Formats: sequence, structure tokens, C-alpha cells
Amino acid sequence: MAGKARRTLKIALHLLEIGALDDAASRLYYAVFQAAVETLLRQGRTPSDFREGAKEWSHRMVARNAVLVRGHPEDGILLGRLRRLRERADYEEGSVERRWLELLKAEAVRFIEEVAT
Repeated sequence: MAGKARRTLKIALHLLEIGALDDAASRLYYAVFQAAVETLLRQGRTPSDFREGAKEWSHRMVARNAVLVRGHPEDGILLGRLRRLRERADYEEGSVERRWLELLKAEAVRFIEEVAT
């Protein structure tokens, strides 16, 4: 999935470049989410480690345990902010603002570069 996270990031950055902001927000979130899940799997973790009987990675589960990915407490905040932008892009009227994507882009790129092998 690390390759998938990198591909998703590349698409997100292209969408941002061409001004497709809602689509960029969605892809940027999923790139970070995919990288986090892949890292947790490489660490030998499974969803049931965090919630008894869980078989799938939930968005909330990954965000709550994002600190385990790089050891940075702020990674949960990053995932939360990106998810809120994605939800706004997918479900609310209007478009996400470019400035919010630009603010989160650098940290998202850094996160993926550090964890996606």
C-alpha cells in the first residue's frame, strides 16, 4: 500500500495544481490514511489490536493511533484536519479553500515521505 499512498499523493498534488480542490482534499487525506495503515501493518498491528473483533481499519481508529506511526503526537491532528477537509469536500456545499490545502500539504507530503517505503 505504500506505493498506493505515493500514487494517491501524486494525484492529490496534481489535482491541487489544476484547481480541483475538492478532489485534491479527498485524495490528500486518503494518501496519508493509506500510508498510516501500511505502516501500522508493517509494525505487525491489526485493527483488532485497537478494538476487539475489528477487521477493518476505521478512520477514527487510525487517527487515534497515528502517534504509533512516526511517534509524533500531532499526526492524529493532521489526519483529523485532512479528514474534515475531505468530508467538507465530499458532503458540503461549496468547495474547500485552497489555503487550507496548502497549509496541510507540506506536512502530508512529509508524513508520506517518512513512512511510505
